[in-house]
Amino acid sequence: MNKSEKIIPGSEGLHFVKSVEKAFAVLESFNDGSRELSLADIIEKTGLDKNAVRRFTHTLQVLGYLGKDQSTRRYMLTRRSLIGANSFLMGDPLITKALPHIVELRRQFDLRVGCGCIEGREVMYLIPLQSLTSALNTGHPGFKLNVYATATGRAILANWEPEEARALIESCDRQKITSMTLTDTDDIMLEIDKAREQGYCISAQESGLGNVNIAVPIFNNRGQAIAAVAAIGSTSNWTVEELEKQVAPVILSTARAISMEIKHINDPALT
Repeated sequence: MNKSEKIIPGSEGLHFVKSVEKAFAVLESFNDGSRELSLADIIEKTGLDKNAVRRFTHTLQVLGYLGKDQSTRRYMLTRRSLIGANSFLMGDPLITKALPHIVELRRQFDLRVGCGCIEGREVMYLIPLQSLTSALNTGHPGFKLNVYATATGRAILANWEPEEARALIESCDRQKITSMTLTDTDDIMLEIDKAREQGYCISAQESGLGNVNIAVPIFNNRGQAIAAVAAIGSTSNWTVEELEKQVAPVILSTARAISMEIKHINDPALT
């Protein structure tokens, strides 16, 4: 079965349009951060045949979602792709309620602060992790990291059923990101258990050398952990003990405040 034929729940229904699925597969072939892709690259990433990829890339180019370098014949996403993302960011209830609290938290500490959720086997940051004094090229909405190696992912998973959390961790391709990254499922589950007990998760240099992370879950009106407030500090400025003593009480309060604000909102986005 090629990538375009992967079974998705609901995709066998009468009203499911396969051609739309394939068009999105072409757009999503850029999701790994590739700036430009050749026709052959898109064929490999989507599993679609050459004629289909030609039709879809041409259509998306006409619609303005893909551009093409005529000299190299390589395709790239255009600014038009941001229109839907901008509408989402402006209207999502979690983002709109969390943003003022994230800004205030960032004001209090020289840390990169943001808000992330679990998307598949990764953590996606809806509010980017930037500090008052530094800017990184990963500091944009939609930036993703492996769920098994992040404090954000573990803080959220601590509030899942343990067997569901374990199943997700086991499904990940758990590679060493740094020499400090935990890859053994049992070791990771111990950190998740610890996060469940203390209400927050701290990880040190697992997703990036020189970084120490802390995250606290955000809960919806059903008591489900749907996201987490996260902060990242430099190991040259912060120890784990300092994060626990100085930052943990404040970030716990921040997460509680956000949870209270979304508690009375009945919105499918908050599930």
